[in-house]
Amino acid sequence: MKKMESKKQEIQKKLENEMAKRVEMEKEAAAFYSNKIVGLIQSLWVFPDIIKDSELSNLKIVVKLKISKNGKIIGTPVVIDKSGNEIFNDSALRAIEKLNNYNIPLPDIIRDNYMDLTITLTPPND
Repeated sequence: MKKMESKKQEIQKKLENEMAKRVEMEKEAAAFYSNKIVGLIQSLWVFPDIIKDSELSNLKIVVKLKISKNGKIIGTPVVIDKSGNEIFNDSALRAIEKLNNYNIPLPDIIRDNYMDLTITLTPPND
């Protein structure tokens, strides 16, 4: 009886280790995907020339997106923190909208049908 209980505990421990590895791999895949999406947004961003160089260091916008398994934005992006400059905010949101013209599906390891993604955008570096 003790031997069977020990084997059961061993199997349970292995299962817990495998689940922990999977969770870590999902986190890594989500971080990689997030960086990829931010990079794409930055490349699609037509940055307004009207914004003064002296303002650039203070500008950032934080946006929450819901991205479907096939890589499309679900619903409307939610601005969590505005930059204080509406021209900057609008240009960032237009760049985000352009994501739907691309097909960058979620990594296969992410089994959910969507992923919530909170991104911070700052002026592109020239």
